[in-house]
Amino acid sequence: IYRQRQIFKQQPTSNKFRYFKEEIFMSIKLIATDLDGTLLQGDHLTVSKQNIDAITHASEKGVLFAIATGRTWGVMSNIAGQVPVTNYAVLSNGASAYDINSRKLIPLREMPFKLWHPIYIYLKQNNCIPEIYYNGKSYLEQNLLSSYKSPYIKEDFTNELKSHLTAVDNLENYLVNKPIEKINVLFTPEENCGQVYDTLKISEDIHITSSLPGNIEITLKGVNKAYALKRLCLDLDISNEEVMVFGDADNDIEMLKWAKWSFAMENADENIRKTAHFITDSNTKDGVAKGIEKYILK
Repeated sequence: IYRQRQIFKQQPTSNKFRYFKEEIFMSIKLIATDLDGTLLQGDHLTVSKQNIDAITHASEKGVLFAIATGRTWGVMSNIAGQVPVTNYAVLSNGASAYDINSRKLIPLREMPFKLWHPIYIYLKQNNCIPEIYYNGKSYLEQNLLSSYKSPYIKEDFTNELKSHLTAVDNLENYLVNKPIEKINVLFTPEENCGQVYDTLKISEDIHITSSLPGNIEITLKGVNKAYALKRLCLDLDISNEEVMVFGDADNDIEMLKWAKWSFAMENADENIRKTAHFITDSNTKDGVAKGIEKYILK
């Protein structure tokens, strides 16, 4: 990586530079990007024109495009609609995927009822507001709907999330014996957050991560965005050396480690930036587009 950076820095007009640029383009077959804090603007809803244009031009060169998110398909389908060339979506932090061309939801690794049910009860007992991701949709108990909010999320985005929730009277009964994709706690009360997180970490059967302060996301052990991308790339005959990824949060770490062309956003925490091979600009300054333009389009 260091040698590659030096080539860009020291030999911008050499034949060696032009060959290396061609080699980079030929080696990248798939772009995968996180949404919040990465592809999306600060409103968590909008993809900028510069990002859309860069992804579209890469697609015209034969590069596939995937969104890798902690969201369900129901919550992020409108985002994919802003980028019409989107081919795939990694959902629920890798528990499922969606083939956009065939409109097919693909379960990958789900949590059995006997595992997620006691966790769900524990979260409610500790004043958390847990929602369940199942079959591409998010579910919440009706009596918890008014408490569904986070001080780190703007009201417009919270209302967008609520508009895609399916509210039921008793979630445990509604999904009894059903395997689920993920448990998501949008926000954990500050006085409970540390204790809840430490208690859940004891379990060897689950994977815990976060994409926002106070947020807790729980999937089956071994499930993460890299896991789903590996499965996708196996089907597409693409290696990790041919994948470009962008991310900014804890739930992006595994895919940033896995992909050869991994980019942390400038707005990411220091530990995330250290994990990635490259640093690009922030999400509000079209960092995804700038990475694509520099390493694929120019």
